[in-house]
Amino acid sequence: MAIFVILAISVISSNQSAYGQSSAIYLSKVETGYGTSTDTIGSGRKIVWTMAMRNNSSETLFAHTNGFRIYSPSGASWTPPVIDTLDIASSTGFGWGDRLDGGIFFEHFTTGSAADTVGIGGFQIHGVGFEDGFDADAFTITIPIPGIDSIYDGGTICLDSSFYLINNWLWATGFGEAVFPDWSGPHCYTIVSTGNNAPTITPCVASLDYDHCPLAEYQFFAIDPENDTPIVYSLVSGPGTIDSVTGYWSYQPSITDVGAAMSIEAVANDPTGSNLSAYPCNVALIFTNIAPTVRVGCNSTVSISNGGTANIDFDADGGDCK
Repeated sequence: MAIFVILAISVISSNQSAYGQSSAIYLSKVETGYGTSTDTIGSGRKIVWTMAMRNNSSETLFAHTNGFRIYSPSGASWTPPVIDTLDIASSTGFGWGDRLDGGIFFEHFTTGSAADTVGIGGFQIHGVGFEDGFDADAFTITIPIPGIDSIYDGGTICLDSSFYLINNWLWATGFGEAVFPDWSGPHCYTIVSTGNNAPTITPCVASLDYDHCPLAEYQFFAIDPENDTPIVYSLVSGPGTIDSVTGYWSYQPSITDVGAAMSIEAVANDPTGSNLSAYPCNVALIFTNIAPTVRVGCNSTVSISNGGTANIDFDADGGDCK
């Protein structure tokens, strides 16, 4: 199917037109693990290039094939990149599957060195295509962790357009006309060392109060300064368990915990290996007990004759453990 699409687009491209002079694929932003930069990329980081598509051809686009290459004039190497679509339904009303229902295809010719090539293509059968005026972030090219090794700091890495499988870089209309979008690249960056900051649990509350009967629960949440993911939660000390993915902590207390000096120390870590003890969150645990209360027989008046006896039935609730 992918080969058929490529051949179909190849045929379409022979019928060239003047469409697309203001249409473009352009770099919307690059996230380098420590913010957004226009001229530097951090080593040891996930790198995400967000690509936008703009159709000003005056026609609806029903097919496309576009490739990109990552290369380093200074000889750096990196984690092999991945190309993928973004969720465009929430921002534009239609997702990729609604637009190019015939199929969306990804190609990866990647080794993490020299010139890695990735490609994206697709076509419409009954879908809505990409309407004239479409302008939105559409797909990403990502270099996953660990990214570029710090031994290449000071070097250069670049992203540019590229052919893949066929010698075409185009879109196509429903009338068989080729649209040749502009490209904002090449984009080249200096590789720099950024260090790493550990995630911070926020808010880090000073104490948590619980009754000693029901399950004690708390949701920890951490923020990473460089937006590194995934964040991993763990307990350094204290009772209970914490979900390493979600940060949900729970513990089943008992009466022996009432009045005891108890606490937990939770930390969050990122995949770049920051120190687990960099920003610990220490939380005091306070468990309370509510004594049972007499409900029946209390404050009653009972008359007893001289030398007689009386039976009084007392009943008490369970306090906090009913």
